[in-house]
Amino acid sequence: MKLLRNFTSVSLSPRKRPPTCLVIHATVGGLTSSLSWLTNPASQVSCDFLISKAGVVYQLNPNLDQFYTWHAGECRLSGQPFNANAESIGIELENANTGKDPYPDLQIESLNALVADKAHKYAISVDRFYRHLDLAFPKGRKKDPAGFPWKQWIDGFGSQFPRLPRVIVHTLHIRSGPATIYPIVGRKLYGDRIVVLEKTLGEDISGNNEWGRIGPDEWVSLRWVEF
Repeated sequence: MKLLRNFTSVSLSPRKRPPTCLVIHATVGGLTSSLSWLTNPASQVSCDFLISKAGVVYQLNPNLDQFYTWHAGECRLSGQPFNANAESIGIELENANTGKDPYPDLQIESLNALVADKAHKYAISVDRFYRHLDLAFPKGRKKDPAGFPWKQWIDGFGSQFPRLPRVIVHTLHIRSGPATIYPIVGRKLYGDRIVVLEKTLGEDISGNNEWGRIGPDEWVSLRWVEF
């Protein structure tokens, strides 16, 4: 993987915590025009990396640990507002986004090398690899990366990465604190994958048990979660 740092995005914000997911885009333009647009302050868009059709990786974010880029716009995850910019690493693939423009092997090989490096560094599971179209709101606002062999890529290359913890009970109540005395504020269903941000001991129907925080003031009993 050839990595260049001779272009820098200036549309940046301070990153408060490490990235938790990856978002894959298509540039909808050629390499030269895309680099110009993503590094132009007037555009108010940016990304962390751009991968050319020739497989050259351009790092546009000068420091992933200090800054996040503005690549995703308004997003939703599981129906809830989601700050994809702050949570993710944004990777642009040089592609016309027509659904017919191919993604060459050299480009995908560089994508694989980059994703493997960052996913291992930041402990990002394959369940947190997204296409821009998966998150963009309203649904249908974005269609990139059109034509990318997503399922084949996730089932093949993505199989080396761990998956998120899975709910193993029919209905798992989400509570506002780590014990059954707290009000129910939502639910997860059998098979749902969850991101556990923090663990602590709390009380459930079986006594003291480990609980996990899955969002702001959102806790679930980990008795019913398979890791």
